[in-house]
Amino acid sequence: MAAYTKAKEALRIATDKYEMSYEDIAALCGVSLGTVKRWMSNGRADDKAIRPLINKIGSVYLSASQVADHLEQLYRTGLRENQKGRTVHRFCITNNQLQKISGRERIRSAFTNELVEEMDRRGRLFLEGTNDFIIVSWKWLYDSCASLDESELQDFYTHLADEIDQYEDD
Repeated sequence: MAAYTKAKEALRIATDKYEMSYEDIAALCGVSLGTVKRWMSNGRADDKAIRPLINKIGSVYLSASQVADHLEQLYRTGLRENQKGRTVHRFCITNNQLQKISGRERIRSAFTNELVEEMDRRGRLFLEGTNDFIIVSWKWLYDSCASLDESELQDFYTHLADEIDQYEDD
């Protein structure tokens, strides 16, 4: 899976939309041609060095699919320790971290909805909290659930019927 980053997206926009060559980008940013090629290869660039390119092409936003690629990569990097000391795959990501990954100054609800749909398509549940987001696997969520016993349902229905009878008597 190809990782998309702000630097790679900036280079893609510069070459596709503005028909800039790597040489043009290197001259604009005051770096060597090899540096621009490295940016494209590893997707990372020093913010100060790539700033002239970002200023020329405007804001660089990654799509929900590209951000989902990064979140998938993070999910697959392995187990993490949660607050209770248990090792888990699921994780929380802060709004600020998601802003950095996506190249956005603000995470708008339309983008969040796109990301929720994209993560769902990939078998991940992406939940919005107050200041952060939680990412879990649907399979893990399903496997961690207990089954409801039929006798519990029968007890529930009996209790519900009693409540209705009591309500009608009042």
